[in-house]
Amino acid sequence: PNRIAYEYFKSIEKYITNYQTEYSPSWLGNYRYDNYFEYNDNKYVVEMDGSIGHGNLIYGTYEKDVDGLQRDKAKDLLAKQNGITVIRIDCSNNFEYNKMFASLDYEIKQIIDNIHVDENMIMEKASNNLIKEVCLYYSPDKELKYIAEYFHINIGTVIKYLKFGKKY
Repeated sequence: PNRIAYEYFKSIEKYITNYQTEYSPSWLGNYRYDNYFEYNDNKYVVEMDGSIGHGNLIYGTYEKDVDGLQRDKAKDLLAKQNGITVIRIDCSNNFEYNKMFASLDYEIKQIIDNIHVDENMIMEKASNNLIKEVCLYYSPDKELKYIAEYFHINIGTVIKYLKFGKKY
């Protein structure tokens, strides 16, 4: 889901400003938002809510994630207090990618008039193997923070991907 959102927002960058993934302003503490952008002097975060957390299941169990739901409510409140509109996309069925795309596209088109996106291109790019791309892009002379910025992921994710790539 986050890869679909990333490719979607990259495709509409000419309409929006200050697009960021894994957005974590200082007032948010240890939390982060999946996507952040600005349009017409308004600020937005888009959360791609999967089936783990968000009041659904705790990872590896069949228990309801009450803490995750509370965390989402706290993040929503902090966003509101800081003048940011929150958009949550239901991605709880991890394999309904076209539905995720359609929901995201619908929500963004409520904000931005007259945009057109190429669903096929976005879905094709989102289907690429990001772990492989990060590993191929890596070289010892590149700082991890620059790799993270290039792929719009955090440094911890870069490290995880490089370790996975080295192993396999």
